Amino acid sequence: MGGEMADFLFEHSCFDLGKVAKEHRYDVWSSSISCIFDVEVAKVLRGSDRFSATIEAFRLGDIFFAQTRTVEQIWRRRPIEIAQDGMDHFMIQLYIDGEMSWQSGQRSGLVRSGDLIVFDLGREMASQTTSFNNLSLIIPRHMLAPKLNDPDAHHMQHLSAEHPLPGMLYEYILMLHSHLPALSPALVEKMVPSALEMIATCLNHGTDSTQKSSPIEREWLMGRRARMYMRRNLGNASLDVQTVCDDCNISRSSLYRMFSEEGGVRAFLQEERLIFALQKLMKRPELQISTIAERSGFKLSNDFSRAFRKRFNMSPSGLRALYASRKGTDILPAHVSGIDRKYENWLRNLGT
Repeated sequence: MGGEMADFLFEHSCFDLGKVAKEHRYDVWSSSISCIFDVEVAKVLRGSDRFSATIEAFRLGDIFFAQTRTVEQIWRRRPIEIAQDGMDHFMIQLYIDGEMSWQSGQRSGLVRSGDLIVFDLGREMASQTTSFNNLSLIIPRHMLAPKLNDPDAHHMQHLSAEHPLPGMLYEYILMLHSHLPALSPALVEKMVPSALEMIATCLNHGTDSTQKSSPIEREWLMGRRARMYMRRNLGNASLDVQTVCDDCNISRSSLYRMFSEEGGVRAFLQEERLIFALQKLMKRPELQISTIAERSGFKLSNDFSRAFRKRFNMSPSGLRALYASRKGTDILPAHVSGIDRKYENWLRNLGT
């Protein structure tokens, strides 16, 4: 597959625990998938005949596309995983079979067969799945973010295939997966831009009707505008509730109601500032921690350090050191224990 074009990587990998003795399957699986998730499987399953996992993956240039089948388990991306792998990508998952319940901060939801879910891999989440079969597209942020109206607003965005645009995207991803093995690298390379446009259109307008006219829909739009405004002004340490109300033309009572699920306006703003700082600590090693604190909207470095430690259970300097140390770790060989693990290195190097 990869031999037709030197400048566009189109490769195939198939990880399969069926080639591993059942008593070793969980250890191999948790080690392999740790390139992106921390997982937990019930002890009764770990050494049983039921425990299985396969990942059939394709590398489409800088995009990762995979079908995963495995048993019920818990999945996490915490600050430590985010710091260690440094992934700054979007992941769109399509559930063919099975369900996933998830939590991120104070938000939670349920994804059923036929649904799509969007992950911002630079942000925390935890989920629990039944046995499932899903498809995942992982796209580096720099490829998709410029096409999105609000790139930071899509973490755990739930798209039901019952709506027209998500339904079209669902069918498109299924069709792409079924035909991909027969396509040439040249054709795949030509398809990538149009695929990104379709995904961006769906994320921007996936559940919109032709007109948002009901009170609930108008409030949703006002809340979205307020979130975008706060994200654009995180570095303003004087930003407060009244400023948001005045500049977004929203009453205090409406604003408080819109942010009740996030624990309130101040809690949302604090969370966004800490996430912004987390990303800068990993991506901008030349910046002093005090500078990052200031750019994140904290007046005092000590206040920033206390809030950061409380939220992520580590200091800003500790997280930066952890992220720096992972760059010196050895990449696992492509094949370990006789199974194909190339997909791990693809994920580690995606977009670099």
